[in-house]
Amino acid sequence: MPLAVFANDAFTTATSTYGTTSPAPGTSESWVMTSNAGFPVASASAVPSTWWHLVDQALPSETIAVTSNPSASWTVTRGAEGSTPVAHAAGATYYAVVSAGDLAGFAPAGASIGGPTTAGLGLGLLSVSPSYIAASLTASNEQLVVALATCTQGKSVTTLGALVTTAGVTAGAGVNELALFTEAGTLVAQTGDMTTAFGTLGYAEGPIANPGAITSFTLIAGANYYLAVLPSFTGTQPHFEAVSSTPQTYALNGHYISRYLNSQATMPGTITPSSMSAQTSCVMAYARLAGVLSLGGSRAGRPRPDRPRYPPAPHGGHGGCRPHPVVHRHQRPARGRIYRGHVRPAGGRRARRIGLRGRHAHPFRGGC
Repeated sequence: MPLAVFANDAFTTATSTYGTTSPAPGTSESWVMTSNAGFPVASASAVPSTWWHLVDQALPSETIAVTSNPSASWTVTRGAEGSTPVAHAAGATYYAVVSAGDLAGFAPAGASIGGPTTAGLGLGLLSVSPSYIAASLTASNEQLVVALATCTQGKSVTTLGALVTTAGVTAGAGVNELALFTEAGTLVAQTGDMTTAFGTLGYAEGPIANPGAITSFTLIAGANYYLAVLPSFTGTQPHFEAVSSTPQTYALNGHYISRYLNSQATMPGTITPSSMSAQTSCVMAYARLAGVLSLGGSRAGRPRPDRPRYPPAPHGGHGGCRPHPVVHRHQRPARGRIYRGHVRPAGGRRARRIGLRGRHAHPFRGGC
């Protein structure tokens, strides 16, 4: 989607009979206006491309997109944003406006227009919001695909995942893995073997297992990372959920959104995004926060319900055992005396030495 540009109080008139027809929505036309002064500049060749919108206030039901206006000769698209083209009067006056589509390109920090946030999903990283999914990506055998994602909260992640929409058939000789790279291209986390997961429809998730036998990685808030998918299948290639958009093939302020690299039988230790090939589809991949259940509903990491656990006993006790109740001074037993919150058994020092053992150990020391 092009980047919207704006200007205040800009208006002009069309010369001759430009705009007097009602073509099909999406029709591109060349108009000549009386003036280009005061208008923002739209360019289809810019990276990213830019546009702006205008309306005829006499017939405002049609929104017109201006995709190029280096001079008073404009390239416009009729019936933009779902509106219906109408026949305007010759010499009609047109005003630059802000459209709903322009505003949809902006979001408050940490938010996602029309979709959940990473925090709301229990994720530390997410390359594409599930609300925007409109395509699938087919990675070739041993093709590494990476998608850029920005971390909004500096927390630890333990699991990497992607959504498989077509199961892979016949595993190849290379590895099937998910990975995480820094934006500079250093491998910081990768899963173990994902062959079974890539060959099954649904969310393919794997715990972080490498490099160096790590099981988690702590993200840096505000930093960019590349989420990577590396499949190896010689039959049907697995398809992954993705969003397709041509602007992703360009660098935005030096950042490469979606890239790929062929002939990768194993997960590389480093990558150079600027030298990788541009990928028009951005795969939906994610990194799940530590302690958050998988999207597939796995019970991994949850305690067994038939084995209740108790908090560790204070003062260096054994913990995990049912704690003994503390006897308060007003709960005087039939025999013995209260001594510092517990019962001192009667019978002198010898009885006290041999009596505080086993299940009758000091209640503050967590005996079992």
